[in-house]
Amino acid sequence: MDKTIALPWHVVEQKFLEEIRWLKLAIPRFNSSTIYDRMDSESNITGRDCDCDYRRISLLMVTGVIHVREINFKGNDDLWGGLSKNTDMVIKKHKHGQEWHRGMMNILDQYFTNDGYGVVTEPNLNWGRADLGLFRNNESPIYIEVGTTSIQKLRINLQSMLGVTFLLVLEENRIIEIRT
Repeated sequence: MDKTIALPWHVVEQKFLEEIRWLKLAIPRFNSSTIYDRMDSESNITGRDCDCDYRRISLLMVTGVIHVREINFKGNDDLWGGLSKNTDMVIKKHKHGQEWHRGMMNILDQYFTNDGYGVVTEPNLNWGRADLGLFRNNESPIYIEVGTTSIQKLRINLQSMLGVTFLLVLEENRIIEIRT
């Protein structure tokens, strides 16, 4: 006998709304329309981030298809083994600019290379490319996005790439880990 309890719809909908609110606050939105518009005629994908993508990601979260956690380090703590404090790899304080992005890419490359990962720049995903791909024998791949990302690209890859981890590096000391 199945002992599954059906929740009232308003309870489920409230959980979706909570997750959507969190996603919108936690993940900087990248306007992808200029990048993907030329693909509109070849696909059913609109090419624009929209609330439906947030809702679909929240559905994956609520149903347990993906597991998400935010990691924050405050003060003098450093996620990257001191590399972001290293004078040779100092990041310009213009967050999410080209210099910041390049600086973070260098720090992440060095950090994960030191940890024994093979690091690939701009590996292909099912939809688009990641900034970095991390590979090590007998381990699931890790794909990193630095700074902003397209919510649509993220949603499509979360739905279609099972058994991988996505790291969204939003700031030097704040990341979101998503496991599919």
